[in-house]
Amino acid sequence: MEFLPYSAVAFAVFVATASAFNLHLAVLDAVDDFDGVPVSTKLSAANFEQQLNSTKFYLVLFYAPWSVSPCCVKMCEYCLRWLPQWTDLAAMVRDKFAGSVRVGHLDCIREEAFCSRLSVEEYPTLRVYSRGPPRSVEAVQPYELEDTVDYLQEYVFNPPSDDSDSDAIV
Repeated sequence: MEFLPYSAVAFAVFVATASAFNLHLAVLDAVDDFDGVPVSTKLSAANFEQQLNSTKFYLVLFYAPWSVSPCCVKMCEYCLRWLPQWTDLAAMVRDKFAGSVRVGHLDCIREEAFCSRLSVEEYPTLRVYSRGPPRSVEAVQPYELEDTVDYLQEYVFNPPSDDSDSDAIV
C-alpha cells in the first residue's frame, strides 16, 4: 500500500483528534456530580446485590453523567437537571424512612453492560428495589420530589403483592 504525502498528515490529525476526544472523555468521567451527594451510595455491578440486600428497600437512580451525540460529548442535561432534586430526595428518604429505605446512584456510562442487563434504557431512571430473592423492582414515576416521597411511603408500607405487575429480578 502506497501512502500519499497528505495521508500521513491526515493520519496524524486523526490520531491527535482521537487522543483529545479520549482525554475529554476521561475528564468527564472524573467529574461525576452525583458522587458528591453525601447520603447516596455509589453503586456498581460489583456491589449492587450486596447493597440491595443491606436494607428492605433501595431507591436507585440510574444516570449518565455525560452522553455522546453526533456533534459532541456533553453533560447529560436531563440527569444534570435532576441532580438538585436527587440531593433533596436522598436527604428526605434518609430522614423519613430511617434505615428501611436507602438510596444509591449507578453510572450507566461506566456500567453500560450492567445497566443494559437490568433493561435501563433511559436516563435518568428511578427504581425502587425490595430485598430478594425474588427481588421485585418498580419504576418510580413521576419525578417530582414530593410525589416520589409519597410513592415510597405507599410502597414501603403497602408493598405490592406477589401477583402484582412488578418485575421480578432474581
